[in-house]
Formats: sequence, C-alpha cells, structure tokens
Amino acid sequence: MKKIVLYDRCRLTDGMMPEPHKEMMDEIKEKLTSDGSEIVAIFTDDCSEHVPLHERPEYTKMYCMCTNHEDVEIHVTTLSRLSRNMSWIAKMCEEMHDLGYVVTFENEEITSENLIKAPVMERLNIAIEQEMGM
Repeated sequence: MKKIVLYDRCRLTDGMMPEPHKEMMDEIKEKLTSDGSEIVAIFTDDCSEHVPLHERPEYTKMYCMCTNHEDVEIHVTTLSRLSRNMSWIAKMCEEMHDLGYVVTFENEEITSENLIKAPVMERLNIAIEQEMGM
C-alpha cells in the first residue's frame, strides 16, 4: 500500500475552501485512494500564489517530512496550486528530485521528472543561473 502526501494552496473564505476547489480535492482524494493507497497527510496553505514556497507553513512541513526521507509519494493538486511562478515550480521539482522524490501534479497528469527533463525547464534553469551570475 502506497502512502501519499497531498499538497494544495487555496485562498480560504471565512475559513472554508470554495466549493469548486473542495470538489476538485474530493475527486483527487478519491482517485488517489481508489487502489487502496492511503493519504497520510494533506498540507494546505491559505495564501496567494505570490507567497514563496519556503514561507508557506504547510509547504515547509511537507518539505521537512521529505528531508527526513519519509516513505511517501508526493502529489500536488495542480501546478497553479503550487505556484504560477515557473522558476518556483522548477526549484521545487529540483529540490524534491535531490531528496529522492518524484512529485505528481494530479490535474496535469505530469511528474516532476517530466518537467525537469522538459526543454523549457532546462532553458528556464539556464536563465535563472545567468540572472544569479552562476
């Protein structure tokens, strides 16, 4: 049985998840557990996409879990829930890869490995390195 960690970012309204987002989460949870897998943690940050990943409390908890090399699979509801900033997505994919994890982005049905190998990500990483003077 697989152990799954699910990450999501959503702006809550009066402490509640908007109904369309809740429905998406329920569908993803059902899909992930349909083969008997268990969701062991759901990390949901209540913030805008402009908040950097390592300033998000729930993302930080998930990242710490990964640095402890927990035996889990990491799933993110959709790319835009992680960030709309492609460099942040690239950085997260690289960090998780370095820790030995593959992240699955559920709505896009793509993994961090696919993104890392994508030519656009390679060009993005080169641009980031050039900007940082590396």
